[in-house]
Amino acid sequence: MPEIHQRPDILVRRGTAQPLALEFQCSPLSVERLAARTQGYRQHGYQVLWLLGRPYQRQLHLNSKALKFLQYQQRWGLFLLFLDTQSTSVRLLHHVLTLDTEPLTYQTIRLDTRSQSVLRFRQLAPKINTPTLPDTHLRHYYQQLMLARLRHQRGFDALQVACYQRGGTIVQLPTWTMPTVPQLPLLSVPYLVWHAHVFFALRQQSGRLTGPQLEALIWAQLRPLLARRACLQARGTLIQQLITTMITMLSEQQVINWQKTEWHVNSGQLRWRKH
Repeated sequence: MPEIHQRPDILVRRGTAQPLALEFQCSPLSVERLAARTQGYRQHGYQVLWLLGRPYQRQLHLNSKALKFLQYQQRWGLFLLFLDTQSTSVRLLHHVLTLDTEPLTYQTIRLDTRSQSVLRFRQLAPKINTPTLPDTHLRHYYQQLMLARLRHQRGFDALQVACYQRGGTIVQLPTWTMPTVPQLPLLSVPYLVWHAHVFFALRQQSGRLTGPQLEALIWAQLRPLLARRACLQARGTLIQQLITTMITMLSEQQVINWQKTEWHVNSGQLRWRKH
């Protein structure tokens, strides 16, 4: 493709539909190069799907190299595609989610490329099973925090320092800061880190916030913690979803209360827990 100086592994054209570039990636690829190649296709009217080879097919966790290839579409949520060259099958990992300290959760569909057309594959609407929270998760999470066994996870050392500077510790954070439902894997750190920084920021407030002020406060804490996801087209929509989910959680936990035209901050929910 001279206009974008790129050569896709496979180019799919069908009538007047937007052409689709299929890229099979086995070798290492920097986030910067991945972003440039993805944007190159999209800016010139091509869709692109990244299919990953064996080097990327290890157990998924928050820092897996495969996550920089996360893509999104409404029917599949956040998804990854893996190509098995021996069985000539494609494995679709759809609705990928994260829960702090647990492996990533996702749902899987395997398709035989010899009998599945690209068009039918793109129209696939898999059934969604709502992920359930392990009964032991919160108890295990608290135990890990108490025993300081999460220090190897990115962001926890800095969070411990931030807590000390404000007169507390990680284990003294309010219960509502502990993640209890699977979330979109868009952060470079565990969700507890973001929740804790929202806790810090709300403690500095005078007591009242307009809707835009609350969203701005939450976004200011979220922005530095976002991971680079080079293939996401709907990044803005997904970020707004995170912010809306945070506001809903704060309201349900009575950290904030809506009164007439603004949010009132509940100082009783912004105290360090006693040991």
